[in-house]
Parts: sequence; structure tokens; C-alpha cells
Amino acid sequence: MERTVTVVTDVKDVSDFLNGACLEQIQVAPLGGTLQFTAELTRAMMERQTVVRQGWRRKVKTPWTKCQLVLRGVRDATVCQPSDHSSDTPLLCCDAIKGGYRMTIQVPQGLQLVLNLEHLDGEFSDVGSPTEAP
Repeated sequence: MERTVTVVTDVKDVSDFLNGACLEQIQVAPLGGTLQFTAELTRAMMERQTVVRQGWRRKVKTPWTKCQLVLRGVRDATVCQPSDHSSDTPLLCCDAIKGGYRMTIQVPQGLQLVLNLEHLDGEFSDVGSPTEAP
């Protein structure tokens, strides 16, 4: 699956796909006067769930896959520890702010990565083959 990220609703759609995902690696690197954010994740492929019979029981099987999120045009990145972190906080949130966008990514150990972007320019794609378990 591939998806471009150019408007706030695209971020919401990607966030829905990443519900329950595991963040593997983050990289923020210079790119032409701004920064490029790259995240490697493992996500459940809810769109490919199947029901399998095991005797008289039914079991839902959900494949997992590696995926990548790339965002260009990042002005700055900050890591912080929020005071109100809860388990139902989405992995990825985006808000329009004066002069651009603010993207918040929940990272392990209850930390947040906050990206300030000039504009939304990026893509999300599956980069691995589906597997049984992460």
C-alpha cells in the first residue's frame, strides 16, 4: 500500500493504519535547507485480516508488515516528555499552525517527537512482505 501525505486528512488516514504499530527506527536528516523525517514501523494489516477455522473454533489472523513514513520540509524537531501521555493517544497527530503544520509522533518510553513543517509533503508505504507475527 502506498499513500501520499499532502493534507491533514492524509495524516489522519495514515494514523488509522498505524493504530497499534511498533516504531522501529527514526531518522531526521538534512535535505536541501530543511530536514527529512523517516520512520520505519511494523504495523498490523487490518485490511488483510482473515478468519481461520481451528476445529470448532474460529480464529482471526492478522498479518504484519514493515512500513515507512517519510516527511520532507521539516523546519525543526523536538523531543519532549508530555505530562498527560495516555495509552489511547494516537501514534501520529497533525495540526495546522500559523506558517505550517505541527506533527506529533508518540515514541517509546512515553516520549513525543514534535516536528514543525512548512507544508505537508511525504509518503507512507508498506516496504515488507506480510508475516504472521511482528
